Amino acid sequence: MPERSRYASAKNLAIVLGVVVVVGIILWLDIATGVWSDLVVLSGLAAGLVTFLLNATIIDKLIARSAARRWKSVNRLAVSEILHLVADERTSEIARGK
Repeated sequence: MPERSRYASAKNLAIVLGVVVVVGIILWLDIATGVWSDLVVLSGLAAGLVTFLLNATIIDKLIARSAARRWKSVNRLAVSEILHLVADERTSEIARGK
């Protein structure tokens, strides 16, 4: 496994564990105490935090992966067009059909 992907997977694992811990603490506070019914503003802020964390860790990555898949063929075509523009037509293997 390359070093970069190892770092990325460790980072993703740490982020997911952090989100699980935060959600676990919020759920524990809800079950064990009555803090959310006493402090309504704090409960709204906690709900916003959980929504943001879920959006940042899961939904955003799914949307980015879907967009990357959708634009993959367009990116490949654009890179090949740039290579054709940059290539020397007389000595290029592409121009000679190789």
